[in-house]
Amino acid sequence: MNPSYQLISQHFTHYLIDKALCYLNRSHYNYRYQDLKTELWFNGLWTNLSGIISYRDYAEFLLLYTQAKSYQLPYKQVGHNIYIVQGKLEKYYTVTPYSCTCPLFQLRKKRSHELPQFFKYFPITCHHHQLIKSL
Repeated sequence: MNPSYQLISQHFTHYLIDKALCYLNRSHYNYRYQDLKTELWFNGLWTNLSGIISYRDYAEFLLLYTQAKSYQLPYKQVGHNIYIVQGKLEKYYTVTPYSCTCPLFQLRKKRSHELPQFFKYFPITCHHHQLIKSL
């Protein structure tokens, strides 16, 4: 198991792991998330504060976080099942029910084989894609 730096930097940041620990009621109130130490193991994500977080639990949190980011994103329908959604790096991204042109969606699609234990529970999606799925 050797996931790429791009995959790790987008999915397993200390900030996201700290939020996941809070969501799972496994956080400690007297630490800074910068002091968090983590390692990716075969069966989950190890943290120095609360042991192993299973990939299933982390994927559940990350999907909820992704859905929350999609709340009230500006979008416009330009064709049958084709939408444009406002983005940060680009002015807009083209989204269909099966794809998105944003870099995060493309990264997840391209690199999902590097960490199959995680992507077994986390669908290849992004917040733009979640917005369209919620319509």
